Amino acid sequence: FDLQSVGSASGSILFQPPALMRLDVRGPLFSRILSAVVDGDLLTAVAGGRTYYLPATDGLDAFLEIDLAGYDPRLVLLGIVAPPQVGIVDRQFPRADRVRLELDDGVEGQSRVLWVDLHLGFVEREVILDASGQTIWSRRLTDWRRVGDLYLPERLRIDSGDRRLELTYGKRQLDRGLQRRVFY
Repeated sequence: FDLQSVGSASGSILFQPPALMRLDVRGPLFSRILSAVVDGDLLTAVAGGRTYYLPATDGLDAFLEIDLAGYDPRLVLLGIVAPPQVGIVDRQFPRADRVRLELDDGVEGQSRVLWVDLHLGFVEREVILDASGQTIWSRRLTDWRRVGDLYLPERLRIDSGDRRLELTYGKRQLDRGLQRRVFY
């Protein structure tokens, strides 16, 4: 199954913090391309007429060939930046209005770098690097908007090797009364 060959598609995401998310991707004439539920550490997906059961961290790799290197796919798709698991290793100020933070997430042979706009206070770019300094994947986050108590980006671009996933959120709505059965 190759979701990358689809090109442009529309979709919807339902999210119930902290661990339940549903993703539906539709192609031309609203044909179903992918329906996936991430529930804790398990991803259940229906694509190409088959049902898949995978570890949640393998989800984007299996369908988009984007290796998230253990990063939570819920956070990636929603535009949420995970806090450092161990701490900040290095701070650099390449411009007066930008800071580059190198983070330690406790993953051997891997580091994470954030570029933060100091005027706006938002992360513009996030990169996961391997031990040799090569990019495993990167994410650009733009057009931040307030959604309830959070600020989330309206546009995301995720790059991994020659693969790219671009997301533009048209409408976001809070519904704190979602029942678990809605996700399945």
